[in-house]
Amino acid sequence: MRFRAARFLLSFFLFIGVLNAAPQPVTLPVAEQDALASRLFKEMAEAEKWDLDTFIADYKTVIVKCPDTPQAEMACWRLSNLYLTADQEPNHEGVIETLEHFTTKYPGNILYGEAKERLLISYKAILDWKKVGEMYEELFRLNPQPTDEETMRWSLGYGEALAELGKKDQAKKYFEEVLKKDNNRDSLEARVSRAKLEGLK
Repeated sequence: MRFRAARFLLSFFLFIGVLNAAPQPVTLPVAEQDALASRLFKEMAEAEKWDLDTFIADYKTVIVKCPDTPQAEMACWRLSNLYLTADQEPNHEGVIETLEHFTTKYPGNILYGEAKERLLISYKAILDWKKVGEMYEELFRLNPQPTDEETMRWSLGYGEALAELGKKDQAKKYFEEVLKKDNNRDSLEARVSRAKLEGLK
């Protein structure tokens, strides 16, 4: 796991470094970005659907070289789809690399919320509980008046992250918050929270 985490961090920073290099003076004029993005999307439209190497390479090129085009935003989302479904096992590291850039670069995109949810799933999959906890903290911070259902769902997720980080007392408070909001309805979140509380005794 340590080697996998190290490899992920290395690839993540290399990828972010390339992306951050894109807006430098060598960036193409917007008209040329549009032309390149259109050409690459046309190439992908004509490619065989199993030619994954072409799709991945072209989407990455659009993301890096055509950042000021609508196609770049589309490329981020579609590339994350490929990373999730193209192989037998999802490439969560690839999803994270792509969608961290997407949510930072294009916060106004209509898919921003879905991208954040996808990031949360991928961070859970690679067991990065610190990042999972930070994302739940962000949810609570940006949504100061969540619905009861949201509170239960987020409290359960945050409690799980805190428990994995060894912060048992804090985790208990969030699991107890789930039970409070459940109000004896015996929801799935409440049942899981009870089990988690038992495990923390």
